[in-house]
Amino acid sequence: MPHTYFLLDVYVKDTIAYVAYTVNSTGGLRLINVSDPTNPVEIGSYVAGVNVNGVYVKDTIAYLAAKDGLHLINVSDPTNPVEIGFYYTGSIATSVYVEDEIAYVANWVDGLRVINVSDPTNPVEVGFYDTGGNAVDVYVQDYLAYVADEDDGLYIIHYDETGIIENPAINAPSV
Repeated sequence: MPHTYFLLDVYVKDTIAYVAYTVNSTGGLRLINVSDPTNPVEIGSYVAGVNVNGVYVKDTIAYLAAKDGLHLINVSDPTNPVEIGFYYTGSIATSVYVEDEIAYVANWVDGLRVINVSDPTNPVEVGFYDTGGNAVDVYVQDYLAYVADEDDGLYIIHYDETGIIENPAINAPSV
């Protein structure tokens, strides 16, 4: 049976492209040296064992949004990435964005999950917001999480150290 790779997300940091992939109901992370864009070379990989939908890299940790939750991968040695933490999100994690010590996870039918990753070996959920539909992507700026929900449109959700601040008035209508 041929392997069909689906490259679903990419994050570039310095000279490495971190590529989230899925193949035949499994997936992981491929690390590609792109210092010479005419000759990209794979230098490392990590197999998550489940479909991987998204990737975000901060410092020496790659955060993988996967079918079973959030995987935290130490990429300090890009030739040998190693999982150091995991958080089960309750649904399919579709996208992740990390700001400060917080991972914001778009989590399909469970909306937005807010996870403290200050200890990457022991991530802890500190908040959530159910968007009501299927959350597929998230972007964060200034403590505002912009969540794309394929059923209900754009949600703008505020989070700070006190938790989720619900304000349905700032939810944008479907477009």
